Amino acid sequence: MKKITKVNNIKSLDPQDWDKTREIGYQMIDDMIEYLQDIPTTPSWNKIPDDVKTHLEEDIPKDPTPLEEVYDEFKHYILPYPKGNIYPLFWHYNRSFRRNVSRNDESQCNYWGTRCYVH
Repeated sequence: MKKITKVNNIKSLDPQDWDKTREIGYQMIDDMIEYLQDIPTTPSWNKIPDDVKTHLEEDIPKDPTPLEEVYDEFKHYILPYPKGNIYPLFWHYNRSFRRNVSRNDESQCNYWGTRCYVH
């Protein structure tokens, strides 16, 4: 049942394939849990290579991009270069004793487009 509604001549932003979107969403969660699990065994900082900087300075796509491509780009160009220190002990001493809850709270703040800090 594919129903496309138009609002001001804009097609719905809903995915055309909800099952594929769900599959990718589950993969994202699995990848993030693995990423968090591996933090203590990875370098505390990675220099951003010139090719990544160049890519990030390019214009954003003007046309729709499949979710798989966006997520692959995120994993390659964004995820390996986090802002700040993401080591678990840093979170414990400097952010919150609720390490995973803090990350989730901040993720929710980012999702809703709010600016907040979890104590």
